Amino acid sequence: MLQKAISKQVSVRLKNEIEYRGKMSSVDPYMNVILVDAEEQENGAKKANYGKVVIRGNNVLYIKIEDKL
Repeated sequence: MLQKAISKQVSVRLKNEIEYRGKMSSVDPYMNVILVDAEEQENGAKKANYGKVVIRGNNVLYIKIEDKL
């Protein structure tokens, strides 16, 4: 399912309450994720913008695939 979400907008919530949103560039079986054009959010407020973010799978709480209507 996550392989089909490559090149789509996703939200990745970490165990420490931080959330990253961006386009998923890559994912592996351990749920390590690479996001491009990512932004960091904490408590719903935008905190920072990043070009590329690498997230280690053991920190991931969930990954939400954003549906664009």
